[in-house]
Amino acid sequence: MSEELKPCAHCGGEAVFDHDDHGWTWIVCKNCGISTNCRVSCGEDCRPLLAEDWNRRAIPQNSTELARRAERDAVIEECAQAVRRTEIVEAENSQYAQLGDAAATLDDAISNVLALKGK
Repeated sequence: MSEELKPCAHCGGEAVFDHDDHGWTWIVCKNCGISTNCRVSCGEDCRPLLAEDWNRRAIPQNSTELARRAERDAVIEECAQAVRRTEIVEAENSQYAQLGDAAATLDDAISNVLALKGK
């Protein structure tokens, strides 16, 4: 049986049923991650009750509010991507510094070998 789920009341995202290996079921928004309480089926499928709870929640009618939330989420994601890019650049710079140190050590070793050979 497939229960119709309304969009998320917080962000307007798609809602889906999820479950674990112990028989617990819940509904979660694929966009923002908000979820219902967990239920376990004891003879009857609990998904209709979960869907009823999920679909009963107030959905913002104000498209401006949904747009504001979507814009906020986009800004948060953009900031997270910027942090990831910064971390990548810092890691690359660290690797370049290590290569530079290794090259300097190699130059010193070559100079020492040449000095020992009398060149």
